[in-house]
Amino acid sequence: MQPYITLVAQDLLRRFGHDLSRVAVVFPNKRASLFLNRELARQAGTDIWSPAYITISDLFRSHSKLAVADQILLVCRLYRVFVRETGYTSESLDRFFNWGVMLLADFDDLDKNMADADKVFSVVTDLHELDDISYLTEEQSVALKHFFAAFTDNKPSEMREKFIRLWKRLIHIYKGFREELRADGLAYEGMLYRDVAEDNSITFMYDNYCFVGFNMLHTTEQCIFSRLRDMDPAEGSTQPRALFYWDYDRYYTNAMHEAGHFISSYLTRFPDALAPLGDDIRDNFKKADITYISASTENLQARYVSDWLLENDRWKAGPRTAIVMADESLLQTIIRSLPKEVKAVNITTGYPLGQSPVISLLQYLIELQTAGAVSGADTYRLRYVLSVLRHPYVTTLADSVPKLIERLTTERDYYPTRATLSADDSLGIIFADITSQTETFADTAYNAQLIQWLERVMMLASQTASTLSPLDRESVFRFYQILERLYTLVNDGTLDVDTPTLNRLMMQIVAVTTVPYHGEPIEGIQVMGVLETRCLDFDHVLLLSCNEGNMPKGVNDSSFIPHSVRMAHGLTTVEHKVGIYSYYFHRLLQRAGDVAIAFNSSTEGMNTGEMSRFMLQLMVERGTPIRRLMLTTGQTTTLCSPHVIEKDETVKAQLEALAQRRISPSSLGVYLRCPVRYYYQHVAKLHELDNDDTDEMDNRVFGTVFHAAAENVYNNICDNNKTVTREAIETALKDEGLLNRCVDAALRKELFHIDEVNGQQKKMPRLSGLQIINRKVILHFLKNLLWYDCQSAPITIIGTELDVTKTFSFDINGKRREIKMGGIIDRIDKAQGRIRVIDYKTGNSQQKPLDSVNDIFDPGNIAKHTDYYLQTLLYSAIVAEDQAINAAKLKVMPQLYYVQKMKAKDFTPSLIIKGEAVEDIATVIGEYTDGINKVLADIMNPIESFEPTTDPRACETCPMRQLCQM
Repeated sequence: MQPYITLVAQDLLRRFGHDLSRVAVVFPNKRASLFLNRELARQAGTDIWSPAYITISDLFRSHSKLAVADQILLVCRLYRVFVRETGYTSESLDRFFNWGVMLLADFDDLDKNMADADKVFSVVTDLHELDDISYLTEEQSVALKHFFAAFTDNKPSEMREKFIRLWKRLIHIYKGFREELRADGLAYEGMLYRDVAEDNSITFMYDNYCFVGFNMLHTTEQCIFSRLRDMDPAEGSTQPRALFYWDYDRYYTNAMHEAGHFISSYLTRFPDALAPLGDDIRDNFKKADITYISASTENLQARYVSDWLLENDRWKAGPRTAIVMADESLLQTIIRSLPKEVKAVNITTGYPLGQSPVISLLQYLIELQTAGAVSGADTYRLRYVLSVLRHPYVTTLADSVPKLIERLTTERDYYPTRATLSADDSLGIIFADITSQTETFADTAYNAQLIQWLERVMMLASQTASTLSPLDRESVFRFYQILERLYTLVNDGTLDVDTPTLNRLMMQIVAVTTVPYHGEPIEGIQVMGVLETRCLDFDHVLLLSCNEGNMPKGVNDSSFIPHSVRMAHGLTTVEHKVGIYSYYFHRLLQRAGDVAIAFNSSTEGMNTGEMSRFMLQLMVERGTPIRRLMLTTGQTTTLCSPHVIEKDETVKAQLEALAQRRISPSSLGVYLRCPVRYYYQHVAKLHELDNDDTDEMDNRVFGTVFHAAAENVYNNICDNNKTVTREAIETALKDEGLLNRCVDAALRKELFHIDEVNGQQKKMPRLSGLQIINRKVILHFLKNLLWYDCQSAPITIIGTELDVTKTFSFDINGKRREIKMGGIIDRIDKAQGRIRVIDYKTGNSQQKPLDSVNDIFDPGNIAKHTDYYLQTLLYSAIVAEDQAINAAKLKVMPQLYYVQKMKAKDFTPSLIIKGEAVEDIATVIGEYTDGINKVLADIMNPIESFEPTTDPRACETCPMRQLCQM
């Protein structure tokens, strides 16, 4: 069977010979013209005068003085008219934008189908106008009465009333919008089409117009078709002014099939130029060998491309082989899945700009100038700076960038100044102050300054970053063009929005923009979207993601004009859209000999697992067998479970190294939770990476800041004998300045890591909103602590943040071993004749009573915070034996200060064991020491392995979880 383009080329040469210079070939899109031009040259076998190749859009635009405006401009102008006509000033452009796109599509459809706008938009103004609908056909009358049944139920609703009020203004919005555009020489496409269709004075510049590959025609297009059809032949020509080359198969045009609905209705009015060739060229559909392929994921289909191309050497057919995507998001996976044998490929769909690094750079740059810029200061917040510097488009700008990143993270400069960041000229552009009235940004609004700054950054990226791929450079250039359009609209006042709205619009525009691939269009494997297949035929076709929702493509009735009203006035409906996609589907298959159609059979998430209705229809109607296959991953599920760490020679060496270090009581808590986790963290010394680029406070940092603030307060209010009196505490509670200074000093040291310089404190950076909240919480907790201590004052402070150590001895298989244990005690004081070992807790939980000391070492009790007992009792045991701290051999009382709960009536800081408060560590020291020795012996025993926990809850938040299950 001959391809459609070949048939058209043969007929053109038969009719016009080798001189087609006065012939215009009109296509629905540009792509097919390349193939027709090559085919004409091949058929002619010699030099010829080629015809003019134009699209239907070019044909209309060439006969109008109006220019089709950019969609962003159109929506902005439409918004202005909308607000003026409705008075809805509270509706922002950001919220209106999607409405505007939909309303613009309605106006475009209305004009392309030359509907009477007054009648379309007036029918709801007064329901009694339905009494006279003589201007409608019988079919239109039935459709409208069906729609208006919903408005005559005598049950008024707010939504209905709002709809009617808006509908009453749509005609005024429509007319006002058109008038404004026309005054500026602008139009939307439908408006321009209608003007040309209604202009009977048009002079057509070519002798003959050949319309190739059309399906559904708007009324405006039919009007032009009819006008050219009825014109006399050009002087000296025997050929009609208009020739119509329809591409169809009798399979779907002779049986009232939806795929052939439109072409069937046009054949009488616009006769087929290929009719003299006979019916044989229209009887190809059932000859294809069709295979349906189900796959469990979208990516599995894309990865199948390699196998499909290699099977039967399909890749060798080059441009006669097509991979068609019903879901174009598969493009990136398809490109990566092409086999090495494929040397040439032509990609007709654009690369999504939203999938390029451009969109992340845009996001980082905007965040840098908004959330990342410290108000009233010449500084930025570090994490926003690093997001920009680590972006691939920025990292390669200069050799100084990696060095700057290393210095900022090493020094933890959480608020670097603009001068620090702008030492290099390139970085000076990125970290420019766009709010200052420099010469570059003089007399422009902030949004214009922001866009100009983004343009400069994009220009810098495209010129300096030589390591960028051609596609990346093209992406940067495409975004630069978008910025130029936006700058023009902002600068002339058309796009008058606040900065957050502008930022959201930029993200929306980038997300729907594509970057064209460069290549030889008629060489190599063809990778294309469904729309690009029009007029083209292939021997081998692989149609991917042919699911309901993709084929037909998400057809819906999103419109301000109700469905029944659209039907009554001849506007485009869902049924039309389904018919169009049905034609695309069947036309793609009609001349192919080898067809594979894949669909996603998974029902997970939003997937329905439903093949396209066209596939089901084909199974029922075709009458010839369709092969069914299923793609599988070829993988088996492996159950991952935590594994045992055997104490081999390497681990034994690590344990010996551990014995030379001091062990903290908190690490024993980790061991009780999970020995395997303990091995990774404290024996193998594997740690999570610190997030040094953030100035926010996690729980650990919050606790550290509170501890430092408490230490600062007590250092300030104790006398020369380290005694804190009730009066001193009461005075401190009233002294907001003192408490604020103590908290700020803690923040400066523990959060911002700012040290004193020559005895002077550096100024603390301006706090962010979350930091301000955390600061207030710390102040509140500090007041709780002081209030509670006031009840037991006077207190003698023995030490704060005091480092202590004790050596523990234990037997392992008859051999004596020793290990040091210790840590930093939050506070040691003396009150009421006892020494108190106090551990501050800023969390919301509180210790629970234990039945025995042995419960501390039971892993099943970790949820009761027995690790708090373990730590505080250890510190108390050390203090009790320390001659320097407890020379008088006073009783030592372990206490846990939950600063959130210190004002609660039932609060007690005491550790409760066997129903009694531990008021002296001596009462439990024997059992406690035995328990500690046993845990240490288990850890150091070379025979016993590190076993994983059996509690699945412990694994949920474990940072070693993935490593443990590898």
